[in-house]
Amino acid sequence: MEFEEFSELVWSSELGRTFVGEQGLKTRAQFDKQTRRAWDYTEEHFDHGYEHGAASYEETVRERLGDLLTRVQAAPWPGRGGNSERATAVALVTLGHETNRYTVDASVRELATRAMIGRTAVGNAIGRLAAQGMFTRTRSEVRGQADTFHLFLDWAPLLPKGGHTKSYGPQEITLCVPVLVITEHPAFSAGALGKSAGRVWEFLLSRVNSEVGPTVEDIRAGTGLSANSVRTHLKNMVANGLADKRGQRNATYSASPSADLDRVAAEYGQADYEERTRERFERERKGYETLLSQREQPADVA
Repeated sequence: MEFEEFSELVWSSELGRTFVGEQGLKTRAQFDKQTRRAWDYTEEHFDHGYEHGAASYEETVRERLGDLLTRVQAAPWPGRGGNSERATAVALVTLGHETNRYTVDASVRELATRAMIGRTAVGNAIGRLAAQGMFTRTRSEVRGQADTFHLFLDWAPLLPKGGHTKSYGPQEITLCVPVLVITEHPAFSAGALGKSAGRVWEFLLSRVNSEVGPTVEDIRAGTGLSANSVRTHLKNMVANGLADKRGQRNATYSASPSADLDRVAAEYGQADYEERTRERFERERKGYETLLSQREQPADVA
């Protein structure tokens, strides 16, 4: 299939109409420019080696994206930016898994909505993740539109060596989180229980079949969070019916089987987080377009 045939096929499809709307494209020429960039990048970076030893290319990519997501979720993400980096990485890999591609088109706005953190935090996290080698990024020539991220499927998070937060290197990761356990739920947004609580929740889910639940120390070691942070989040989760506590000294914890994340999100006023965020981004986008239009208009001559 040649590019012209591909472009015409996508342009006339429901997918094409959705893409045009999401990207704010006005003309067929803008659409062709965007799709041509993706077409050229795919031709340049397509790796036929993923087909070897597997039933199909699709199965191989999806499985490897699942493995990558497991490594991202299982790793302790230390430092002040750890939660943002983790949420951004999960958003990117999940998007790739949904589309069955390791080359992902996404704007900072879309990633912020998926990760449930601010755009500035996502932008900073993208820079740090790129520096660690998780992906290469091709920026869009049009502000606010999707960039292209080429994910490296064998990548693993870099962990701090010897407790020195500025010295990073590959280390063995104990995979304790099932593939595709996603906690990007409004209950764990910044306005509710928070991102770190989501990491504690994920760890509890990974141990749901264990005979003995994890202790605070187990969770601390498995998530990279401080013991005080783990205790605080566990206390809030028990109070909200998301976790059960057994014992006092060296207490163990488990994810509550009757946990209702939607109820918790609603109680914190975050049930419609994604919808409100998208609406706000859309208002900002339209405002920016109006401002550009006004600037392009010639000034009245007295």
